[in-house]
Amino acid sequence: MHTFNFPEEKKNLLHNLLKAAEPEIIIEGAIDSNQTNYVRWALAFLRTKGSPAVTIRFNTEGGSLRYGKHIYDCIRTYAGHTTGIVDGECSSAGVTALLGCKVRNALENSTLLIHTASSSFNVATLRNPAKLAKAIRPLLASELEKEQIYVRHTGLTLRQIRKLTANPDEKPMTTHEAKKFGFVNQII
Repeated sequence: MHTFNFPEEKKNLLHNLLKAAEPEIIIEGAIDSNQTNYVRWALAFLRTKGSPAVTIRFNTEGGSLRYGKHIYDCIRTYAGHTTGIVDGECSSAGVTALLGCKVRNALENSTLLIHTASSSFNVATLRNPAKLAKAIRPLLASELEKEQIYVRHTGLTLRQIRKLTANPDEKPMTTHEAKKFGFVNQII
C-alpha cells in the first residue's frame, strides 16, 4: 500500500476543497512528487463531485520537469473546466503544468520563466563519451516533449520556443510578454 506524505497544510486544503462552492487548488513551492500527488488527489476528489470547474493558482519556482509533465497531464485530462492563475512566480516545470489549464491568466505583477531542461552528470559520465551520449538521450527526449507542449498551447513554432528557452540569464517574462507569446490568455 502506497502512502503519501502530505504536509498538514495540504491535507487541510484537500479537506476544504471538498466543501468549497468554487474549488481552488494551490500549487506553490517546488514541483515534486508530493506536489504531483496533491494535485492528482485534489482532482480525484473533485471528480467525486462531478468534475466542477476549478481554479488552480500557481506560485512556484519550478522543479522536476518529469513531475511538471505529470501535473500537466492530470490537469489536461480533468473533465471539468480548469482556469490557471499565475499568482506570483511560475517558473520552469510550473509553466509546463500551467499549460494543462484550459484558460491561463496571470496577475499583472507575476512572472513566468521558461528555460531548457538541465541535469547533472558525474565526472565519470562526462569523461566517457559513450556514457555521456546515453545519459543525454532521455534529457533531450524530455526537453522535446516539453517543447511540443509549449508549441501546442502557445501557437509558437518550435524554432521560436527554442529561441525563447535559450535564455542564458534566465530572465523571467513579464505577464505582458507571457501573453504576447501565448503562455497566458489574460492579465488580471
